Amino acid sequence: MALSLRNVSGRPDGAVFRVLDGSRPMSTRAIQARFKKLAREAGIPAEKRHPHCIRHGFATRMLFDAKTIGGIYTGSKLLGHWRVAVTEMYLHCSQKQLEQAMLADPLGTGV
Repeated sequence: MALSLRNVSGRPDGAVFRVLDGSRPMSTRAIQARFKKLAREAGIPAEKRHPHCIRHGFATRMLFDAKTIGGIYTGSKLLGHWRVAVTEMYLHCSQKQLEQAMLADPLGTGV
């Protein structure tokens, strides 16, 4: 049986984050509290201390990684989006990324 894209844990309940003894999934609030505590201890700014930042960071890195097969389409499916247009909100370009794209040699011509 293949894993669905929404159940990467392989468990019947699909939970990735579980309580210490593994007996049940962590609650949403417990995940948020743990993430914020660890982020604070790591010195991450308060505005970046939300679990959704993990998802956003994953999506952004994957979409800008030249080695990602399928690019935005693959990213859309991995994030569970029904439409690619939803995934496009992750495509925020920094000035550095724009410069790198302009200097890149996507066709491998050596020019």
